[in-house]
Amino acid sequence: MYFTTDTDSLHHNGKEVGVIKNGDLQTAVNEKLAAEIEKLRAQVQAPTTTKVPTTDDIVNTTGFGVSNEFDLTDKTITIKVTPSADGVNFFYDANLANLGGENIYTKILVESNNNTLLNTDKLSTSFNLSPANFPAFISFDIRRNINNVTELYSAKAQLNQTSDVQISLYKKRFGDTEIRTQTEVNNYVYNKLGEVQKNVTTKINYGGEEISLQETVNRLLIEISDLKKVTDVSNNKITYTVGAAGKATKTISEALSEITAQLNA
Repeated sequence: MYFTTDTDSLHHNGKEVGVIKNGDLQTAVNEKLAAEIEKLRAQVQAPTTTKVPTTDDIVNTTGFGVSNEFDLTDKTITIKVTPSADGVNFFYDANLANLGGENIYTKILVESNNNTLLNTDKLSTSFNLSPANFPAFISFDIRRNINNVTELYSAKAQLNQTSDVQISLYKKRFGDTEIRTQTEVNNYVYNKLGEVQKNVTTKINYGGEEISLQETVNRLLIEISDLKKVTDVSNNKITYTVGAAGKATKTISEALSEITAQLNA
């Protein structure tokens, strides 16, 4: 024998957990539990997709592919020349080149006969050279930060003792590349390997016959081996004509001795 109790007459008096509140009728508790279970079941059964990263998603941050070439720019630096009592005075102002951005590195060198006459980080300065310092050369290495990209401006020229010199600057860009993803890196390497393969000779003309490089090597090794076997040919016999006596067959050594004797007779 057992007793039944209507769930509408029972109240939840335990802990409040999630949507279940203290004092809820058991009927409401059951319905809330059923609803939550249904939500969980729907989440479990719902298909989940995980994106598999591809080479298009991998960013090239190594700087691979950055060009090592310098491009001529329209930027110039003028070296002003003024004769002085003890030589020639030179003045330059790289600020007038309007390179833009923020200056982060400067190195200007004046050299003569492998000697450094000036080594400065000043974008604008003057210096004096004596006649004994010529010929002399000036070089510029200026680096600017432009939009978080480092740009190197470079130039070198011979100094003139009598007239101003205008130097054109070349630019090389650091920290930037058109090869931005792993896919582009792969394609770049693949294309470069293809170019190398096209330039590799696979056939060699050997004695008028087109054969592979490996076959050429094999034949050369055989011929070298045959040459090594020929250590002394002086004992090999030859047939030759000896005046009115007719033909004679002797060793090469004997034949040479006889011919030499006849020539000396």
